[in-house]
Amino acid sequence: MRRSRLDPARRLVTAAAVGYGQVLFCESALGGGLLLAATAIVAPGTAGMAAVACLLSTLVAHLRCYPAVEWRRGLYGYAAALFGLFAGALFPPSAKTWLVLLAAAAVAPAITHLAHRLLTPREIPALALPALALTWCAILVLGIAAPPAEASAGQLGIAFVVALAGLGLYSRLAALAAGLGVAIGLVLATASAAALAPVILSNTVPTAMALAAVLVPWSVASAGLATVGAVAAGALATALVGLGVPALVAPFNAVVVAAVVLLRVPAVRRLLPGQPPALPLASVGRPERALAQWRARARLTALVRDARSVCVLTGAGVSTAAGLPDFRGSFGLGARARRITLSDFVGSPAARQEYWRQEEAFLALLQRAAPAAVHRTLCELHRRGRLSAVVTQNVDGLHQAAGRPDASVIEIHGNLGAARCIDCGLQVPRAQLSPRIAAGDFNLYCPTCQGLLKGGSVMFGERVDPRQLDRALRALLGADLLVVLGTSLLVSPAADMLRWAREAGIPFAIVNATPTPYDRHAAVTVASDVGPVLDDAVALTRA
Repeated sequence: MRRSRLDPARRLVTAAAVGYGQVLFCESALGGGLLLAATAIVAPGTAGMAAVACLLSTLVAHLRCYPAVEWRRGLYGYAAALFGLFAGALFPPSAKTWLVLLAAAAVAPAITHLAHRLLTPREIPALALPALALTWCAILVLGIAAPPAEASAGQLGIAFVVALAGLGLYSRLAALAAGLGVAIGLVLATASAAALAPVILSNTVPTAMALAAVLVPWSVASAGLATVGAVAAGALATALVGLGVPALVAPFNAVVVAAVVLLRVPAVRRLLPGQPPALPLASVGRPERALAQWRARARLTALVRDARSVCVLTGAGVSTAAGLPDFRGSFGLGARARRITLSDFVGSPAARQEYWRQEEAFLALLQRAAPAAVHRTLCELHRRGRLSAVVTQNVDGLHQAAGRPDASVIEIHGNLGAARCIDCGLQVPRAQLSPRIAAGDFNLYCPTCQGLLKGGSVMFGERVDPRQLDRALRALLGADLLVVLGTSLLVSPAADMLRWAREAGIPFAIVNATPTPYDRHAAVTVASDVGPVLDDAVALTRA
């Protein structure tokens, strides 16, 4: 009983410690605790304010039922912790300051949540933006106090060692990148004024970490990019202080966001030495893991480059890039609220009504969708004569809409473009049925044999067309590499293709956001969104 009462409190404290660690991209409770200890050595009052704000913000995120996976990673405590650090450094220690601190910590989760909703879908990191917004608002209320007393050189040295130990226990690459940021900051401070060292280091260190190891995989190219970025952030911080503007970590935020946005433009990235890539935000985490994923992407590029002919199997993860929802278990259709089997459809008028209603809803989504970059990249591979075929589980026709010939797309689960009679197989253009469905007619019959018409996608309990499977097998055997894009491989017969590849000695690569049952048999697996990975692999492959 006592343990059950302590567990929620322990989770909150742990999440708050992780949130404090996120100030320096350290997703570790131990690392966050050591970073807090380092702050306390230099400025105990500031450390206390940051710790209280971080804990309160984490509690609010929990009480507001934000996703547990997010607040436990410290993503909601981070902004409040950063605000607490700013508050301790800028504002006079008073009751009013504490009231503003508590208010800011209470609203920080909502502002963070809003920032993530607006920016994350566009692959733009929010970073310190919520904390900066809160601090600038607080400055209008509290003003700025006189600079706090400086810590001694001994205190600074001890704090540096403790902070570096916290980072090193979490990630050696993160610690190495932080060291690069410290070195650049000290050089800039020496060249300008020693009094500017805190604000310069506050910007050069996180900038170097973000661009050398966290948001960009560690490499010689990313270290060079981080050096340029850290110098730019430090110089911008110096200029803002000279203008009397409270720079805080705004230069870091601006430089990193600008760099990440530019790196996501392939034409820009390819102009840079080493072509450093920006990681998808969903895969950002411990730098060592990000580096492993980047090496996997390089291995995929090598496989595609060396293959004379590539067969590609695509799933719902390819369609989500075009704005269509991914509802697993419905063959990529994305509109089935429940599994309606073929026998349900034939035997129940209510099931037919629900089936056509859901299909109409999906068609409305499909009308607003357009081929994504991954569809166009596959077209480019086809134009080079390197693609034997695309075998797809999707039924949306986006591969053809991107310019692929019908003959080179094998739709093993059908296509929504035409309805089909379940008795004679006659196909009827799907658009002809929508007005009748809108008028409430859900019992649609074949004009030739009066059999029931159904949508063009394969239903649960319905047999996949063996002719399509034969085409898929022939396309696979005509290739020397199978690339799987955006499917969890939990549904046959698509998953059978990997078994066929193994039996034929054909290597396969898997690119999917989540693990699959076949990962251990793959030549390489890349846990990522499919678009940027495939684009790089094809762009770096000779024509």
